[in-house]
Amino acid sequence: MSWLGTIRWGALVVAALATVMAQISFIRFLPSPWYHLPLLAILTFFLILIIDGRIGFGFGLAGGLMLEWWSPLVPGAQLLSLVIGMLVVNWLFKAFFTNRSLVSLVLLSGIGVVVSQLFIAAAFSVSYWLNLSWYHWSMDWGYWSALWWQLVFMVLGQVALFLGVRTFSKRMHSVFLMTGRR
Repeated sequence: MSWLGTIRWGALVVAALATVMAQISFIRFLPSPWYHLPLLAILTFFLILIIDGRIGFGFGLAGGLMLEWWSPLVPGAQLLSLVIGMLVVNWLFKAFFTNRSLVSLVLLSGIGVVVSQLFIAAAFSVSYWLNLSWYHWSMDWGYWSALWWQLVFMVLGQVALFLGVRTFSKRMHSVFLMTGRR
């Protein structure tokens, strides 16, 4: 790897650290429902689906590892849930979607959040049943409300990022031929 590639990956790790710090030190203490904002997941899925898969996976892995340090979950659950969400989203994108549109971005990001949260719920349940955790996890109203708000914020975040990139970049413009009047 060249020194430029090393600098790029270093900048990616610093960006992931800044995202996790914002998630932990700022977003977590916002009033309800704003503390459900999944900032790391929004940026990770956006990078995977719109910018580049390798960059998105690197960002997600770095952010997931850093999020593990402050997570009250079973060790590895936060990182594994994000990795499983990234793998499912990447597989669905490669297998069933042909373009990088707003609809596919929102749909796949929503699927990624649901898969990640269901994995965390399963990890909590298994750890409680095996007496590895004292916290009893239940899928009550609070769980479904949190999942709902994460999906709402995921949609809003992906729309904002998509429109921002489309406005300030030539990356997202359509490739259809425009014909004039005859």
